[in-house]
Amino acid sequence: MYVKDTQASSGLRLRCVPCYKAYRADYYLANKEHCNTKNKAWHKANPERVRENANRWYHANLEKAAKTASKYQKTHREECTARMAAWRKDNHEHDKANQRKRYAADPAKHLTYSDLRRAARHGVEAEKVDRNVVYDRDKGFCHICGVAVFHENWHLDHIVPISKGGKHIYSNVAVSHPGCNIRKRAS
Repeated sequence: MYVKDTQASSGLRLRCVPCYKAYRADYYLANKEHCNTKNKAWHKANPERVRENANRWYHANLEKAAKTASKYQKTHREECTARMAAWRKDNHEHDKANQRKRYAADPAKHLTYSDLRRAARHGVEAEKVDRNVVYDRDKGFCHICGVAVFHENWHLDHIVPISKGGKHIYSNVAVSHPGCNIRKRAS
């Protein structure tokens, strides 16, 4: 298997692919500055192709891209946080639209993280509580009034409220009607 070459009269290079890759690596090491200048000029002249190539690589290597991004974010936490805060400030409406999309795609996940944030804010013990597990455990019945609740419309009630030091753990949460939970909160 030979490498394509549009400049050669035959359209092929005389080296096989592994040999050509080794030759290019050696050439780059010997001419780093020249190669980098040439690459920067090409990138500047062809932004659409650069974007296409980056997107193609990203979609072909999702797992590797996620690991790379995670590693970068861990080592540059303050910089990433500041950049994201600035973006959110400049793109408030776009950010809110993204939040609405994420919520619509998986409301249970959104509510799970909302509960975890609230528990952290109050400084109480918390674990990731899967709302579907709680619903199945309680067989879909409100723990306050004992009547069945609709799967689409129910509250995850904290038996001992988080605001009063209750933990966000499976043994302290139960299914309840929204009305029952709000009446309980008022009393």
